[in-house]
Amino acid sequence: MADKLGLVLSGGGAKGAYQVGILKYMSEVGIQPDEVSGTSIGALNASVVCAQKDVSEAAVCLELIWKQLATIPPLQLERNKFLTTVSLLSNLIPAAKISSIVIACNSLKGVFDFSKDVYNFFSKGHEQKEEYNSYLENQETNIYKSEPIIDLLNNYSPPDKILKGLPLYVGVYKSDGNLMDSLNYILASKLGFRNKDSEFWHLQNLPESTIQNAIIASAALPFLFKAKAVDGVKYRDGGIGGAFEQQGNTPVQPLIESGCTHLIVSLLEDGSFFDRHKYPNTTIIEVRPKDFISESFTDMVAFEPEKIDKWMEQGYEDAKRCIGNSLSAIKLKNIKNQSALLRDQSLSLLDSDDFEIN
Repeated sequence: MADKLGLVLSGGGAKGAYQVGILKYMSEVGIQPDEVSGTSIGALNASVVCAQKDVSEAAVCLELIWKQLATIPPLQLERNKFLTTVSLLSNLIPAAKISSIVIACNSLKGVFDFSKDVYNFFSKGHEQKEEYNSYLENQETNIYKSEPIIDLLNNYSPPDKILKGLPLYVGVYKSDGNLMDSLNYILASKLGFRNKDSEFWHLQNLPESTIQNAIIASAALPFLFKAKAVDGVKYRDGGIGGAFEQQGNTPVQPLIESGCTHLIVSLLEDGSFFDRHKYPNTTIIEVRPKDFISESFTDMVAFEPEKIDKWMEQGYEDAKRCIGNSLSAIKLKNIKNQSALLRDQSLSLLDSDDFEIN
């Protein structure tokens, strides 16, 4: 089997600046991944890696992006919204009842101006409609806008470039609502309870119109951002799934299943429970923070110049330590293999009847 290298970028909010340093080191030593996967902020960084010509261009592009994020924070507060008629009714009355009520109202034309629109929501096939997806998203409570993320994707990793780029996988979690998603994550990550796993989507296999929504969904933390609705189902941050063992937040699974023999895995948590020994048939190089990468939970939204610069430098030094040591071992192994090959060739010549010493 030919060697195939995958790059895995885990989630961690603003600490994703750490991954810029890793990419910078990889570009310096000429390591080019064949495939890439990411979750949350890792999905955003991975989309840029995917859309660029090679890892060198990706490293330059990501450094530019993150320096911009340090001066123009991407988190913009969302204004309060009024409840729409449909969302208010749907919270008060089960869908089956509201459907029958609206059918009756619809026969009295002009009595309820909104009846036809509400009826359409509950008509057959409504789950596939963009209007219904928007309706589901508008039910969400969110603090920050998604527009800055959308602008970033449009500028640096538009869908047409992703379709032509490296194979890209992102982790998403089928949402049960803000409160349940948060509760499940806390119980799983802090107390060891098992919650459902995240899903991994191969972006090049999705319709072009869905690619951007998949990346945004992967980065939609509960309460901070709205979940994204795709085909009538809400999805959000993939880091929620399989939280205790980092199943969703460290998306190695899709790259292993696609045939990657080697993985470089970026971890953004101090003491992450990700265990590479669960994958004995794959060579995995972990880039873990040597020193504490985070002082508090608020670091996830700390898009501050001094912290971003620190995390980029920390990522570079840790990559140099973790990947560099592995490269040295590989070089020594290659030298050993070459010496053994020369030895065997020499012994073979000595055993040959035609061999003569001049």
